[in-house]
Amino acid sequence: MRAFGMAAMLGVAWFAAALLALQYGSDALDWTRHYVSQFANGPRGWLLAVGVLGHAAGNFALALGL
Repeated sequence: MRAFGMAAMLGVAWFAAALLALQYGSDALDWTRHYVSQFANGPRGWLLAVGVLGHAAGNFALALGL
């Protein structure tokens, strides 16, 4: 059960790291003023997809642990 909890926290950290990488890699958008999904339209849109998949995996691990 502890492993599922750690995987859930890792998924959240993965998503946060992807958002930070997108924020500091792009001067055009600011995630505090625009929707986060607008990053998907940029040249590093794949990074948002990877972050969302990591977050989804973490949510799935949390559901399994609960």
